Amino acid sequence: MFLITLVERKNRTIVGASRAMLHDQSLPFFLWVEACNTFVYLQNWSPNRVLGRKTLKEVYIRKNPEVGYIKIFLCLTYSHIPEENRTNLEPTAERGVLVGYSEISRA
Repeated sequence: MFLITLVERKNRTIVGASRAMLHDQSLPFFLWVEACNTFVYLQNWSPNRVLGRKTLKEVYIRKNPEVGYIKIFLCLTYSHIPEENRTNLEPTAERGVLVGYSEISRA
């Protein structure tokens, strides 16, 4: 019974934080999955009191994680366009917005 209550509380925390992220940036609600994933990703990279002010990632990989690439949700981003996909006069990057982080790369 206690575990179910704990899991339900964690889910409410994730949904509440995601709702706040969407409202703060005036985003449509169909981006709720990306907001939830972003919140969980950032929470895994945040220091935890139970772990002695270490992050979950730090405990798992046993070294201090690099967090310099973490940006604000929905901030302006630029994506590189490879040379083979553009001509000489086309732009080398395209604008976008950050709606989440990749699980396989920092790009």
